Amino acid sequence: MAPDTDVGASGLTVLAREIEVRDADDLEDPDPSDSPWAHHACTLGLRAVIVGGDRRPEREEVIKADLAVSELTWITTDKGMRHVQALESRINSGTVDLVLVLQRFIGHSATDKLFAIKNPSCRVVLVGGYGVVSIRRGLERHLLGITDANPEGALNK
Repeated sequence: MAPDTDVGASGLTVLAREIEVRDADDLEDPDPSDSPWAHHACTLGLRAVIVGGDRRPEREEVIKADLAVSELTWITTDKGMRHVQALESRINSGTVDLVLVLQRFIGHSATDKLFAIKNPSCRVVLVGGYGVVSIRRGLERHLLGITDANPEGALNK
């Protein structure tokens, strides 16, 4: 490695800490004492699929309970596009209502394929990670138009 690109041990330590902080943000869950999410009506009873990363049963249970979806399936993309193509068939047959695409854990080709699906009965939403707060933010941004700059959202104008 060239001297000007060598980060050294201390640089790797700093990088490792930054990754830990970012990963912790992705796993952030709401405080149990907080009131329920204001937009549960958007997800209540839906048949949902998470796409990307490695299936994490403990996260899957928390996400399913928080969003109050009737079904939650986690599809990994480590085996290539075969699972994404199978999901496309499920979406087109009407057996999936919501797809949560884990932005940090999925490739561009899979993301492009999922967002190209045009089925009005299924929403495809890009979320940052598999923490409840990250998923809620993605849903608010994509389904309701809520952002930091527009906290009321597109539906409340």
